[in-house]
Amino acid sequence: MQRSYKKIIVAILTWQARVVLRKYKPKVVCITGSVGKTSTKDAMYVVLSQFFHVRKSEKSFNSETGIPLSILGVPNGWSNPIVWIKNILKGFWLIIYPHTYPKWLVLEVGADKPNDIKSVAKWINPYAVVMTRFPDVPVHIEFFDNKEHIIEEKSSLALALPKHGVLILNADDDVVLSLKDKVAASSLLYGFGEHAEIRASYFALAYDKDHEGHPSGVHFRLSLEGKEHEINMPHIISKNHVYAVYPALALALHEGCNVIDAISAVSKYQT
Repeated sequence: MQRSYKKIIVAILTWQARVVLRKYKPKVVCITGSVGKTSTKDAMYVVLSQFFHVRKSEKSFNSETGIPLSILGVPNGWSNPIVWIKNILKGFWLIIYPHTYPKWLVLEVGADKPNDIKSVAKWINPYAVVMTRFPDVPVHIEFFDNKEHIIEEKSSLALALPKHGVLILNADDDVVLSLKDKVAASSLLYGFGEHAEIRASYFALAYDKDHEGHPSGVHFRLSLEGKEHEINMPHIISKNHVYAVYPALALALHEGCNVIDAISAVSKYQT
């Protein structure tokens, strides 16, 4: 009974989310991969919200339930039927009555089992897709035959991009980089290696002399079109988070945003 109840709720919310996307036509950024999805989503929100009205997935709302909730801007009702009823009513209210809806949606998209992403890719109509990284030992593999099956599932988002879309790839991951030649959309490559068009270099930790020399942030350089820009991130101490902010910078610059303002927004990023 409970499983049937959940299926009905998810079906209604998904239908509402599809209608809302068609009505308000936001630019949808989908972030997937096996590592770094949430941090990349948060960084994308920090940078894009400097220039646009943006909504992001809350927490790790990346499932067949969480994605419609993010699009509708409603919370997870868990086992509370009153919350679910309110969510459905709000969904209909969004559809019937004009609202000020975000111009951009930044959605984390994950897969716990086969066809989770393929089913979403059929209707979500992404404008941009970010592929983060696929480690040698991927997570959430219990319902998949092998690593290649997971990669195929998550790559379905990239294959759903229209020709005018944007594919943002981690150029330091060979599997991710191989997607560049498989889609018609334009691609943006980021990373530390030679393949990256938007490249990070001279990474170093910053130290706070007033607190016994403990790490107090990182700094590195953004190499773009022959020019280098200094970037300081005072709230993190991990090189992994450089990979999180570069897709955001890549998309912002692709959209014509001011590079100085985008770099300034990066300094606000926190884990």
